Amino acid sequence: MSPAFTKGVGDGLPKAAITFDRFHGVKIINDTVERVRMLHHTRYIWLHNAANPSARQRARHEGLGTA
Repeated sequence: MSPAFTKGVGDGLPKAAITFDRFHGVKIINDTVERVRMLHHTRYIWLHNAANPSARQRARHEGLGTA
């Protein structure tokens, strides 16, 4: 599903039809949904003063991997 894979197949086998299996498609969707779930209930963290966050807000940002 990567652009590199698609390009490689297109360059090496120009008449080939590329298909993607359901497992990997569903995996990509599930990974994305999981990232969105991680952000659930974080609206006010993003809206609060980023220049001077409280210790709690800073810890929450660090927990999200956005610090």
